[in-house]
Parts: sequence; C-alpha cells; structure tokens
Amino acid sequence: MIERTLVRIYGEALYQIAEERGVVDEVYGELRDLEDLYRGSKELSTFLNSPKVDRGEKKDLVRKVLGPQFSDLTRQFLELLVDKNREVLIPYLAGEFKEILDDLHNRIDVDVTSAVPLPEDLQDRLKGTLSRLLDKEVLLHPKIDPGILGGIVVRVEDKIIDGSVKGRLEDLRKKLLENHRRRVAANEDPA
Repeated sequence: MIERTLVRIYGEALYQIAEERGVVDEVYGELRDLEDLYRGSKELSTFLNSPKVDRGEKKDLVRKVLGPQFSDLTRQFLELLVDKNREVLIPYLAGEFKEILDDLHNRIDVDVTSAVPLPEDLQDRLKGTLSRLLDKEVLLHPKIDPGILGGIVVRVEDKIIDGSVKGRLEDLRKKLLENHRRRVAANEDPA
C-alpha cells in the first residue's frame, strides 16, 4: 500500500516548482500522460519497479524514452523518484496533483448518474445547488446508467445520495420486509 503522506509530499514539492516556473497545467497534463503510460504498459511498470534493475538503467530509460515526451521539470522529477527509489509513486502523482489544484481553487468533483442524459439546464441548476451546499466550485461528471430506472445518484467524495427510482424501490422493499417480520414476530410471540 502506498503511503498517502509520501505521495502528498512529492506532489506538493512538484507543484511548488511548477507554479514558480508557470508550468502547472503543462506538468499536470504530463503527469496524466505518464500515469496512462505507466498503467498501460506492464513492461514499463515492471522495469521501473524492479529491484533487480539498477538506478542507472532506470534513469537512462527516463532520459531516452520518457524524456523526449516530457518537459525538463517532469523528466528531472522522474529521475529524482528513481534516485530516491520512489518509482512506485508514479501512478498516484497525477491524482495527487489534481487534488492540490482542486484544494487551491476550492473545487470538488461530483459524479451524477442518471438513467437518461440530463438536459444542460438541469445540470447547471444541479451544479449551482451543489456549489452552494458544498461551498465549492462543482466539477460535474454526468454518467448514464439505465439500471437506476429514473432519478439521480450523486456521489461526492465518499458520500452517496441515492435519489434513484431503483434506490427508492429498494428502500420500500426493505421497509415492507421489516414490517412483515414485525407482524410475523408479533403473531408468534404469545405475550
């Protein structure tokens, strides 16, 4: 398991340097690309994480293969990770960098699932309501799932607000079952 504190420390350090140089958006884009590369190539991740491959070979790979695709700052940062034996952090840095940006800009991601596409005006109203409730700029991510039958399901971080028809039917089913159990228990209980 990756220690979250370690990812945060490296992410904040990279962010500070990127901000000083005025390349925050560029570095964030490169981190997303790097994450895609890392997760998409078993060979790359295995090579970088292998304790049998020495640091010199890893740094050569960073310079020759990854280096031309990335800015000097990102390449140097990758070399630092290799020097510190922290290559395992690579797939987590883009997410951490985004969290730092979102914290600084008071933004939050919200997933909204509906059975059918939500009209633009409804998305705007929902975004406005959630922004006021959360006191943050909401980045709305609409998703479609016909399985919820109707209504919407809103996910903010680890909280879920289920206003779907499927969710309401499930709640009703649970209440009916509980009511039935109470009635059965009352009839069986002689007191």
